[in-house]
Amino acid sequence: MSLVSMKMSAEESKEYGGAIASTDYQGPEYPYGLSIDLDDGSLEKLGITALPKVGSEMMVTAKCVVKSVSANQMQGGDQETRVCLQITDMEIGQTENAQNNNRATMLYGDMAAS
Repeated sequence: MSLVSMKMSAEESKEYGGAIASTDYQGPEYPYGLSIDLDDGSLEKLGITALPKVGSEMMVTAKCVVKSVSANQMQGGDQETRVCLQITDMEIGQTENAQNNNRATMLYGDMAAS
């Protein structure tokens, strides 16, 4: 299965911002609900003992259950459909890029710190 980018276009992002009138407003990069927040207990279950650096990439593999589905038709508008997924089991690992960077750091040290 290939990965699909969920990043919104500039137009979608501005529409998503709604009533914000500023011309400088860029809007969010990704839609609401695509963020996963893990607390201490969840991190412990996943075996994450050291916090990753902000901006680092990780790989998530998850099994989920469909909690709800809906389709709504508003007068004068397009039909909107929605599926709510509950993640029930997951695994988090490093991406190939992160693994390669870690190997390089182990071999050559952190060159950025020099």
